[in-house]
Amino acid sequence: MLLKVKFYHISILVSFVGLVLIINQNYQLGIQYVLTDGKTQAFYSLKSTLLNSKFVGFGIVATLLTFVSLFKKEPKKIVLISFVLSVVTTIIPFTNLWKFWL
Repeated sequence: MLLKVKFYHISILVSFVGLVLIINQNYQLGIQYVLTDGKTQAFYSLKSTLLNSKFVGFGIVATLLTFVSLFKKEPKKIVLISFVLSVVTTIIPFTNLWKFWL
């Protein structure tokens, strides 16, 4: 039996996976930041941007899947939720979440 998986399901899944990975990476950066001295702490914003930029791909893939689901005439309400999640997943890597946990 073959399951009917909609594109918005995949988009939401990719967005959640990306968000979990981003949050985990930022948590690890926060722990490392606290354990380092002052000179090294100055470079953590740059380090955070470089490390988190690899997670932007999750948001881009999720956005593309959302547009495909929009063209496939899938339910608009869920496609909108999928789009918002994918945009958040694309933008979050450029913020320094680890600073909020200090």
